[in-house]
Amino acid sequence: MGAASYSMPIQYAAHLQSGPAKAKGAAVTDPATIAAPAPLLLDAAGAAALCSVSRATWFSMQAAGQIPAAVLRRGRVVRWSYAEIVAWIAAGCPARDRWQVMKGGRP
Repeated sequence: MGAASYSMPIQYAAHLQSGPAKAKGAAVTDPATIAAPAPLLLDAAGAAALCSVSRATWFSMQAAGQIPAAVLRRGRVVRWSYAEIVAWIAAGCPARDRWQVMKGGRP
Protein backbone atom coordinates (compact mmCIF):
# COMPACT_ATOMS: atom_id res chain seq x y z
CA MET A 1 0.00 0.00 0.00
CA GLY A 2 1.07 3.53 -0.67
CA ALA A 3 1.32 6.37 1.77
CA ALA A 4 -1.98 7.29 3.39
CA SER A 5 -3.31 10.69 2.54
CA TYR A 6 -5.63 12.81 4.59
CA SER A 7 -8.42 14.78 3.06
CA MET A 8 -10.11 17.47 5.08
CA PRO A 9 -13.89 17.15 5.37
CA ILE A 10 -15.59 19.44 2.90
CA GLN A 11 -17.66 21.23 5.56
CA TYR A 12 -14.54 22.03 7.57
CA ALA A 13 -12.58 23.18 4.54
CA ALA A 14 -15.48 25.43 3.48
CA HIS A 15 -15.67 26.88 7.00
CA LEU A 16 -11.97 27.77 6.91
CA GLN A 17 -12.46 29.65 3.67
CA SER A 18 -15.68 31.49 4.47
CA GLY A 19 -16.35 31.01 8.19
CA PRO A 20 -17.51 33.84 10.44
CA ALA A 21 -14.15 34.07 12.24
CA LYS A 22 -12.22 34.68 9.03
CA ALA A 23 -11.53 38.37 8.64
CA LYS A 24 -10.68 39.84 5.28
CA GLY A 25 -7.05 39.13 4.56
CA ALA A 26 -6.60 36.91 7.64
CA ALA A 27 -4.43 33.84 7.30
CA VAL A 28 -6.00 30.40 7.62
CA THR A 29 -4.68 28.57 10.68
CA ASP A 30 -3.76 24.94 10.28
CA PRO A 31 -5.39 22.98 13.15
CA ALA A 32 -2.25 20.85 13.46
CA THR A 33 -0.16 23.90 14.39
CA ILE A 34 -2.41 25.20 17.17
CA ALA A 35 -0.70 24.68 20.52
CA ALA A 36 -2.53 22.75 23.19
CA PRO A 37 -3.72 24.86 26.11
CA ALA A 38 -1.62 24.84 29.25
CA PRO A 39 -2.83 22.42 31.93
CA LEU A 40 -4.55 23.87 34.98
CA LEU A 41 -2.77 21.56 37.40
CA LEU A 42 0.73 20.10 37.24
CA ASP A 43 2.12 16.95 38.78
CA ALA A 44 5.64 16.98 40.21
CA ALA A 45 7.21 16.06 36.87
CA GLY A 46 5.36 18.84 35.03
CA ALA A 47 6.11 21.46 37.67
CA ALA A 48 9.77 20.43 37.75
CA ALA A 49 10.00 20.60 33.96
CA LEU A 50 8.42 24.06 33.98
CA CYS A 51 11.13 25.17 36.41
CA SER A 52 13.89 23.32 34.52
CA VAL A 53 14.82 21.10 37.46
CA SER A 54 14.61 17.36 38.03
CA ARG A 55 11.80 15.71 39.98
CA ALA A 56 14.28 14.88 42.73
CA THR A 57 15.30 18.54 42.98
CA TRP A 58 11.62 19.57 42.97
CA PHE A 59 10.90 17.28 45.93
CA SER A 60 14.01 18.56 47.74
CA MET A 61 12.84 22.12 47.20
CA GLN A 62 9.38 21.14 48.47
CA ALA A 63 10.83 19.62 51.64
CA ALA A 64 12.91 22.78 52.20
CA GLY A 65 9.89 25.07 51.78
CA GLN A 66 11.23 26.71 48.64
CA ILE A 67 8.26 26.18 46.30
CA PRO A 68 4.58 27.20 46.47
CA ALA A 69 2.27 24.91 48.40
CA ALA A 70 0.41 22.26 46.44
CA VAL A 71 -3.23 23.10 45.69
CA LEU A 72 -4.41 19.48 45.63
CA ARG A 73 -3.47 16.61 47.91
CA ARG A 74 -5.52 13.43 47.73
CA GLY A 75 -3.62 10.43 49.03
CA ARG A 76 -0.57 10.09 46.84
CA VAL A 77 -1.87 12.60 44.28
CA VAL A 78 -0.23 16.01 44.63
CA ARG A 79 -0.80 18.84 42.14
CA TRP A 80 0.37 22.43 41.80
CA SER A 81 -1.43 25.27 40.02
CA TYR A 82 0.12 26.03 36.63
CA ALA A 83 -0.79 29.73 36.93
CA GLU A 84 0.73 29.96 40.41
CA ILE A 85 3.97 28.28 39.36
CA VAL A 86 4.28 30.65 36.38
CA ALA A 87 3.62 33.68 38.64
CA TRP A 88 6.08 32.32 41.22
CA ILE A 89 8.79 32.02 38.55
CA ALA A 90 8.03 35.56 37.33
CA ALA A 91 8.40 36.81 40.93
CA GLY A 92 11.89 35.35 41.15
CA CYS A 93 11.13 32.01 42.88
CA PRO A 94 10.89 33.29 46.47
CA ALA A 95 10.65 30.85 49.39
CA ARG A 96 7.17 29.56 50.22
CA ASP A 97 6.58 31.81 53.24
CA ARG A 98 7.71 34.91 51.33
CA TRP A 99 5.57 33.86 48.36
CA GLN A 100 2.48 33.58 50.60
CA VAL A 101 3.10 37.13 51.89
CA MET A 102 3.60 38.42 48.32
CA LYS A 103 0.26 36.87 47.32
CA GLY A 104 -1.41 38.63 50.23
CA GLY A 105 -1.90 35.58 52.40
CA ARG A 106 -0.48 34.37 55.66
CA PRO A 107 2.85 32.51 55.70
